[in-house]
Amino acid sequence: MPYFLKIMFYNRYLLLKCLMHFVDNNKKRKIQPIIDYFNDKFSTLYYPSQEIVIDESLLKWHGRLGFAQKITSKAAQVGVKTYELCESSSGYLWKFLVYAGKDETKTAYTTTNVDTDADNLEGRLEGRPEETEITDKSTSDHPTNAKIVYDLVEPLLYRGHTLIMDNFYNSPLLARCLKRQKTDCYDTLRLNREFVPDSLKTVTKTDLRQGEVVCSYSSDLSICV
Repeated sequence: MPYFLKIMFYNRYLLLKCLMHFVDNNKKRKIQPIIDYFNDKFSTLYYPSQEIVIDESLLKWHGRLGFAQKITSKAAQVGVKTYELCESSSGYLWKFLVYAGKDETKTAYTTTNVDTDADNLEGRLEGRPEETEITDKSTSDHPTNAKIVYDLVEPLLYRGHTLIMDNFYNSPLLARCLKRQKTDCYDTLRLNREFVPDSLKTVTKTDLRQGEVVCSYSSDLSICV
């Protein structure tokens, strides 16, 4: 990225980073105003093309930090985890959320024990707040994951975008709700998610010949193995 070098030399950046200080020390989320500022700038200076993607990123950090995460599948492995919405073609970061531990209200997502009506995901994302820590090992069809997606993609709903996710977020319930808000999505899926047909949950590699595909579909969703 040669553009950055034209603005600031590397040593100058390191010096300024050592001296940065934003907010009163009595406040827990000292850089939240900066996060809000960048999110506002990223989203107002550029509008993404049709295909957008949501994934986690890990900023390398080995200092003392109570909410540092360890994800061995990432290049940094240990650091600050962020949930990011990017443009698929360019990688442009349009919006992001910083995971700062389950005790921080700014990044604690809600869970609920409402009915399982597939037509009302919004209702399942509201209700009694409960702090929940999110890890990459989560396998349940948890509305927490859908809440992350909605927090990121909400400004782009009803605009015809196509969202790409991995199986950490995806579920038939979420896909149907996005579709009804004029947002397509395609992604991998964990077969233990809610509303996955039982006929697909039992399919194994030994049941399929090379090139064979098993599908289940409705008017707005399709699942292929």
